[in-house]
Amino acid sequence: MKKIPFFFSVIILLLTCVGFTTSVKFKLNNGDQINFSEFATFTGHIPGLIYNENDNTLFWQGYGNVEKIYEIEVDGDRFALDFQADEITPESTVIFSDFFQKFSLSREFLIDLLSFAHEEIWISIYDLDDRHLIKKLEELHERGIVLKIIIENDNYNSNLDYLYDEGLIKFDENPKLMHDKFIIIDGSILVTGSSNFTKNGFDNNSNNINVFYSNELSELFMQEFRLQEENFFGKSSRKKLTSTAEKEVIFTGDATVSTYFSASDDIKSNLINLINSCENTLEIMMFTFTDKDIANAIVEAASRNVEIRIILETFQAGSKWSVSNFLAENNVDFILDENPRVFHHKVMIIDNKYVVTGSYNYTISAQNYNDENILIVESSKFVEAYLECFNDFWEKWR
Repeated sequence: MKKIPFFFSVIILLLTCVGFTTSVKFKLNNGDQINFSEFATFTGHIPGLIYNENDNTLFWQGYGNVEKIYEIEVDGDRFALDFQADEITPESTVIFSDFFQKFSLSREFLIDLLSFAHEEIWISIYDLDDRHLIKKLEELHERGIVLKIIIENDNYNSNLDYLYDEGLIKFDENPKLMHDKFIIIDGSILVTGSSNFTKNGFDNNSNNINVFYSNELSELFMQEFRLQEENFFGKSSRKKLTSTAEKEVIFTGDATVSTYFSASDDIKSNLINLINSCENTLEIMMFTFTDKDIANAIVEAASRNVEIRIILETFQAGSKWSVSNFLAENNVDFILDENPRVFHHKVMIIDNKYVVTGSYNYTISAQNYNDENILIVESSKFVEAYLECFNDFWEKWR
């Protein structure tokens, strides 16, 4: 990776001397960085751009695998920055954790990923207690990496003492749950899925973690994080805010990713629309399932001869609010998990075409009260990975 502020400064100087507006085209590898802070003024929008309040710097690290053109103005001159990645990074990395694994791939991968941070790490997480991960965050803070951490108010624990004393932790103000689960590294790498960053989340519970290298996708989560920094938690605090439309990021190959946040967006309607569009197969892995509207959509899909397979978390399925009895009464095929700890997935696979994952359980609270996030991913590779995980469970516990 290389930083190129000097190269960019030369371009600015030349254009200032000749006195005209032009388009600048230069080639960057994925992970290369630009520091815009040498210039007096900067306007324009580049997804994933970070302003570091500690040293008053603007920083951008490029990640992606399609050509991107960004219109900006620096010191009064306008430019079209043409970002062309000539080293293709993986579109995504999917990691599954489970009680039956001998060691946690998700923890080790995440710690290694954080180690490559150059400027800032933003974390919005329901629960964080894993000592190994927290130790890495402490080391990064001491190295000068800017940490911003938002945690559910009810989940403070003594492992967080140092980070809290350093003023790095903000607690949510949602009277219900701040249930998000995501990390943004340097405005260009996104980590999200079903897992909390806890010992149980990594070592015992059945979970998924997804990593995307994308400024555009990271920027959508950065927008959500900024709202939380301004104390916009839960639906009640956002009544006067305009709900964001679908935000879609297109990757090379066959991958398209859309993201929604329940405090602002209608996640349930998007899930029901996907189920209603289903023609052939529907697989679901779900921790808590109590929303009757989603269950009704599944029953209707079964009546259209859609092949349905569902894995429910055993303890949650036994609650009086669970839809498990309703599904059984309507002959929808489901099984219960056999993880002795917690089956924590929140996954739907539609027609071997789409995967839905994130923090969102199928509950009324997730829709109406909590802070939640989901991804809807259209990708054959993504589907292949999640189907393999689902089928392993199905064949083992059927």
